[in-house]
Amino acid sequence: MLCKAARLVIALSVIVVIPPAMGRAQDFSGTHLAGTSLSYPMPPFTYQGSQTVTVEFRTSPEVLRALVPEPLVPNGASELSAAIVHHHIVAPMPLSYYEAYLVIPVSHEGAAGQYIPVLYLDEAGAITGGREIWGFSKFGAEIQIVEEAGEVRASVRQGDVTLIDISVRPGDPLARIPERPNEPIFNVKLIPSVEKGAPPDVLQLTATTLGNPHVTELRPGVGKLEFGSTPMDPLGSIPVLEILGAACSEGGFILDYGEVVYDYLAESR
Repeated sequence: MLCKAARLVIALSVIVVIPPAMGRAQDFSGTHLAGTSLSYPMPPFTYQGSQTVTVEFRTSPEVLRALVPEPLVPNGASELSAAIVHHHIVAPMPLSYYEAYLVIPVSHEGAAGQYIPVLYLDEAGAITGGREIWGFSKFGAEIQIVEEAGEVRASVRQGDVTLIDISVRPGDPLARIPERPNEPIFNVKLIPSVEKGAPPDVLQLTATTLGNPHVTELRPGVGKLEFGSTPMDPLGSIPVLEILGAACSEGGFILDYGEVVYDYLAESR
């Protein structure tokens, strides 16, 4: 027979998982009129045939440290990458969109990973779902990838400002594609409070590891990278000190749920 304390624990756990009653608002459950419908499907998402243009470069250690939140530790070589991708989701629904982002090699508690400080997308649904589920720092932009005369040009624009300009002259596809470790991707998930002056309702460091990452084609080449700035996107303040490599590739992966590895609000709670 359960003691009173045990029965209380079980009762509280049940209360936590049952959503609060919303009265007659439930009459429209499953529709947008209910006020509780999500504007995006839930994971997993299967990507196939996504085309990526990447330039790896070295910047200053001071800038890299400023980009990476604790408790993550930036790599000692001050390396990061800029990538522009034409993504293709094949399940649970077909969707193609463009995305661009910075990737910084980091470590967390001694384990290697990748931190993404910012992403740009041209598709509203992918922005919303990525922000709310995983915490990807996504913003809207005009993005394109064009290949002609043996050169691939990829760019990210906001208004009349080019934030990222990449050009790569790829060589022939590699006969054997080297394997790369499948490391977790870290992001900061922030959801502000509705109350004025209150701390965020959610402030977490999240980690997501891609399922079945694979590269079906890899064309290393010679690349160039230039950044521009707006007041809210000062990418131009990231110095490109040395280009370390460039490539055009094609591949896919499965984007599933992740985990919370650090809660910045835990102590205050």
